[in-house]
Amino acid sequence: MQTLSEVQRDGVLGGALTALPLPVVVQDWSGVAEFCAEKQAAGVSDLLSVLAAPGVLGDLLARVQILEANQAASDVCGADHASDLLGPFPQKMMALTSPESFVQQVAAVFEGRSQLVTDIESMDGSGRPLSFTLNWAPRLDASGPDYSHSVAVFSENASTVEGASDGFSEQLQALIDIGSQLTAMLDPEVIFENVIHTIEDVVTPTSVSLYLLDFEAESLVAKMGECPIHGPEDPGFHVIMEGLAGAAVRSGVALISDDISSEAGFGQAAKAIAADFPGWSQIAAPIVSGDQPIGVVEALFSPDRATPTPEAASFLATLAGQVAVAVRNAEMYTELADSHEALQGAHKQLQDTQTQLLSAQKMEAIGSLAAGIAHEINTPIQYVSDNVTFLKDTSESMADLLATIGSIMRDVAAAGNDEAMAKYTAALDAADMEFIQGEVPDAFAQTLEGVERVAQIVRAMKEFAHPGNDEKAPIDINRSIETTVEVAKNEWKYVAELDLQLDPELPHVPALTGPLNQVILILVVNAAQALADEIEHGRMDKGEITVATSLDEGHAVIRVTDNGPGIPESIADQIFDPFFTTKDVGKGSGQGLSIAHSVIVERHGGTIHVESTYGDGASFVIRLPL
Repeated sequence: MQTLSEVQRDGVLGGALTALPLPVVVQDWSGVAEFCAEKQAAGVSDLLSVLAAPGVLGDLLARVQILEANQAASDVCGADHASDLLGPFPQKMMALTSPESFVQQVAAVFEGRSQLVTDIESMDGSGRPLSFTLNWAPRLDASGPDYSHSVAVFSENASTVEGASDGFSEQLQALIDIGSQLTAMLDPEVIFENVIHTIEDVVTPTSVSLYLLDFEAESLVAKMGECPIHGPEDPGFHVIMEGLAGAAVRSGVALISDDISSEAGFGQAAKAIAADFPGWSQIAAPIVSGDQPIGVVEALFSPDRATPTPEAASFLATLAGQVAVAVRNAEMYTELADSHEALQGAHKQLQDTQTQLLSAQKMEAIGSLAAGIAHEINTPIQYVSDNVTFLKDTSESMADLLATIGSIMRDVAAAGNDEAMAKYTAALDAADMEFIQGEVPDAFAQTLEGVERVAQIVRAMKEFAHPGNDEKAPIDINRSIETTVEVAKNEWKYVAELDLQLDPELPHVPALTGPLNQVILILVVNAAQALADEIEHGRMDKGEITVATSLDEGHAVIRVTDNGPGIPESIADQIFDPFFTTKDVGKGSGQGLSIAHSVIVERHGGTIHVESTYGDGASFVIRLPL
């Protein structure tokens, strides 16, 4: 069984029940509807005969559940608290005056012929007998009658029920309908439109307006509906607060003005506007979220309309409360959606980082493998180099020998042995010795140059992939730069000319070889990628990258400069932040410069910064203490 606080929090009408002037309960008759539907499906054409059978009435009432009730209903039924009515139909408290008539009406209701109006006998808290009339009908929607949340109104006499309760039940049913709709709405504009239409249909004012206000900024946030006294223009925060709406917000309750033109409590601007509308009446109800007002809903009635009633004001107040809940729900949904989007972004960044880390691990493994391969290649390359050098020297010796033989054969010819000389000359022509003597030296030179190039790459790979020490040791930074540039040549050679301006007098610097090589590689590759983007967009044919070293006040300085697009001043302070990147999705994780900053600052005690004018290239400057 629910407590009253649970009913007020979770129910269809919520806290509005406590303020309703008539005794009201919200009932669930779906169990009875199922019973009747089963009988009809079995071929029973006369429900009355089934419902009038002995023992069936008690079973029917046991199927009825009371979901919500207000204190007025508990007083009528002789209960101490509204929560005492909740649950199965309280037959001991609510005895039927005429069970036969009740059964007849139930049969008529579920055959779709009428609504239920029946007399009930009860007693008050002192045991005094009381007689009441219950007016009930199922809720109707597009799919037919809905018996799960039906409103029942009690009154001490039938005339009150037949008169006052008709309009009141309409208001209650409208509250149920709009309440169930608002819980499913997440667009504030749609929420406001539905509330305005509901007020127009039930209260029938001349106009309805709804305002959301920012009380801290004293501004009008949003307006829905047309207000004749303000016209199409937004009235402004202060004009609204000077009128009945402001008084309702300050008091925290719905207020009625029978004639707005005669209200002495309005501010000057509101008075001046209202003076042009004599005889117009108004209801204003504050929209309060938690304990903070967030807006106001107001209904205006021209003199030809009925004067607004307290029941209408209560209806607007209840709707205003539901608007506040719906707006908060929409805000929470938006916040959750934003949080979900942020979490998705963070998850994507983590995935990218994981990919980068996996790539880094692969590169580390490849680096170790490359070092081993370089070591294995180095020996046979040395064999090739030595053998080619030997063959080159041998070729030169053979050339000298052929020259000597040629000289001898010329002497033989001079001695008159023309036949021997002719054979020698023919042999030389057949072997194309003149061409061979001209081309062989060039072939050997090119072969040795290629072998030396391979050996240079192998040495660079060995040096770059060398893990180094976990502690800093004096290293030749110039050599590290040459090695790294060599390894990265495929990244820059198609997009830039690279110029090394290395200070030959630069002393060895205490550093971690592997991490420092990684930083240089990051800066060179970033520069190459920036230039590649410029070339791709047709802004240059080929770029320039300069890597320079120098000595300055006890620091070794490394400067990597390019003539690319540069870095906007607005993001210059962010480029070393983790995950910050200006590259397209999939082309960068924003980790490179963050890693470079960590290596230089945290592991070497140095500094790294960028000097850039947007549109005129960038220069990354590293300073390492000696």
